Amino acid sequence: MRYIVFFTFLWTSLLHAQEGMWIPSLLEANEAEMQEMGFELTAADVYSVNNGSMKDAVLIFGGGCTGEVISGEGLVLTNHHCGFGSINRLSSVENNYLRDGFWASNQKAEIPAPGLQVTFIVRIDDVTDAVRQDLDTDTDNTKIIEQRIDSLTRMATDGTHYDASVKSFYYGNKYYMFITETFTDIRLVGTPPRSIGEFGGETDNWIWPRHTGDFSMWRIYANADNRPADYDPANRPYQPRYYFPVSLDGIQEGDFTMVFGFPGRTQEYLPVQAITNIALESNPDKVALREIRIRTMEKYMRGNDTLTLMYASKTKNLANAYKKWQGESLGLKANDAFAKKRQFEHAFEMWARDSKYAGVTQRLNTLHSQLTNYNRATDYTLEGVLGIEAVRYAYNYRNLSALLADSNSTEDAIVKEVEKLSAGVDDYFANYHIPLDREVFPLLLEKIYMDVDSSLQPVWFREQAVRYNKNFATWANAVYNSSGLVSAAGTHQLLEAIRRGDRNALKSDPIYQLFDAFYTTYKTMQATALEPVQEMIEREMSLYMEGIIQSKLKDRIYPDANSTLRVAYGKVSGYTPRNGVYYIPQTTHVGILEKYKDGDEEFDVPDALLELMEAGDFGRYALPNGELPVAFLASNHTTGGNSGSPVLNAKGELIGTNFDRVWEGTMSDLNYDFSRCRNISVDIRYTLFIVEHLGKAEWLIDEILK
Repeated sequence: MRYIVFFTFLWTSLLHAQEGMWIPSLLEANEAEMQEMGFELTAADVYSVNNGSMKDAVLIFGGGCTGEVISGEGLVLTNHHCGFGSINRLSSVENNYLRDGFWASNQKAEIPAPGLQVTFIVRIDDVTDAVRQDLDTDTDNTKIIEQRIDSLTRMATDGTHYDASVKSFYYGNKYYMFITETFTDIRLVGTPPRSIGEFGGETDNWIWPRHTGDFSMWRIYANADNRPADYDPANRPYQPRYYFPVSLDGIQEGDFTMVFGFPGRTQEYLPVQAITNIALESNPDKVALREIRIRTMEKYMRGNDTLTLMYASKTKNLANAYKKWQGESLGLKANDAFAKKRQFEHAFEMWARDSKYAGVTQRLNTLHSQLTNYNRATDYTLEGVLGIEAVRYAYNYRNLSALLADSNSTEDAIVKEVEKLSAGVDDYFANYHIPLDREVFPLLLEKIYMDVDSSLQPVWFREQAVRYNKNFATWANAVYNSSGLVSAAGTHQLLEAIRRGDRNALKSDPIYQLFDAFYTTYKTMQATALEPVQEMIEREMSLYMEGIIQSKLKDRIYPDANSTLRVAYGKVSGYTPRNGVYYIPQTTHVGILEKYKDGDEEFDVPDALLELMEAGDFGRYALPNGELPVAFLASNHTTGGNSGSPVLNAKGELIGTNFDRVWEGTMSDLNYDFSRCRNISVDIRYTLFIVEHLGKAEWLIDEILK
């Protein structure tokens, strides 16, 4: 039996030979495999502290994407959807860069993007021994670990302009410190019109074949010493230690590819009950709640440019995860992930007999089964209650509420908090529409009332539902007609009353009452029910992960993604999503012409691009058959956060920009399957064609290709 189990997992590992998100500082262990697959460089070319290397050209873009430096003048390439929020903020009805695109005519014409920042990794240090030394595994070491991490980061950054963070890997079995450098003077260089950057819209999102020009360009500026500095007209383009050369040679099926970036979160080692909770309960709940918000927003945006600008970014952010959750659940079912997890857990328990690891999978599955009702209450709080914009806005007022409730709080402290909140009121309500939010309010609250275990709902909430005879629309009208937190004028009036000494004004507001009731219930549930179980799960997962490593039942063991720098590698490859269907790995402009619908919100394209494509003169960017390449597939293991990641060939040259995964493979966050999991990238030749021929920014082409 042991031989059969071993053979089964050996064969499985061979089928999954391109699975993995690897720490670049440890990539030497993968070097031989990468070179066997076609990689022509070394691990030192990818990561080096003493010499410029690929890691010096990869950056965290904004709050959760990746970008790459592609010139010696600090030019950054990322996705259109990664820059979407900043492009939206820089746009106006008169200068609608989101709708119409923008291309700077030179560096002086580049537009500062306040609030946008990028972060580079300076080095990665293994600090496991310093964090874990002499820890008692039978007690809660959280505070000790936090103190040690704080000491390590202070020692690493004192007297420097760098930042540092320590992250846990393998569920606390390893710790690495990341020394970082952050730049805040970032300027918009160019973006295609939204109809190119989002071509296909939500219909095509997560779907292959794709024809989306999902890219934008930015530039990093630094002071005279090439160091980070706030915006100043005197700042100069950043001079990077390394930038990616661009290749126009294109791709062929079977070519080696590598993705370098900051994947957000994966959970590849969860027990079967955990992925069952996610696939069959949590994902469907969250999808249903987001469906309400998305459809309501779309109704109000349709044909209204002002509301479209206000809600475009919000809708896009909601829709991305909404569709991903659906694909993830379908993929887990289609891939029979539950049976595969059970099979591995059975093999693990056979190996673990008479050891300290025995029974760990049963304990984990039991703990996760205890979370079912609490998970639903959590999802409905975060996606339901906080899905109401006014209630989510009220979250910002919890510190003020605490000050008002504390008899020891000074008037100065209260006034200071009031002034802090007042400063952001007008900006917030510039992108808020009362009728839309009022329509969402009853739809979400009624679902919460009907679907969540009544014992986990706030008593106040159920009393209010009875008060309004469970007519949530009537309740909505009463709330939005009386709350101060649904308009700029009302919020200023509320804050002014508090400034004048009215300590009851906030707690009397019906929107804040709703927020506070759910927030208090949620925090109580967390403290009394969720956190104790989660702490036990964390301890058991640490033991389970240690056992997985020791057992060698998996020969490809990599840490889950946690928004730290990783390398994934694979090959250009099509796939079979279902019986009788095979997708080739390259799309071209022909697909754009086939999908094109004049005036359609998702499938329209600018007339100028239509003319270029119909003319068919693509010059140096054309395929041998004369078509213009648009996007391609590869088997790199990616997830959220890899958006904007550089896709590199065997020589380390940039061939594309990662922007998505195929819908059938979105379950890769929980269960990677080589036969289905593919990442989708914009072909760099399409990017440069748009820049040169539609954007007329030949100066950028010269900068990139020189």
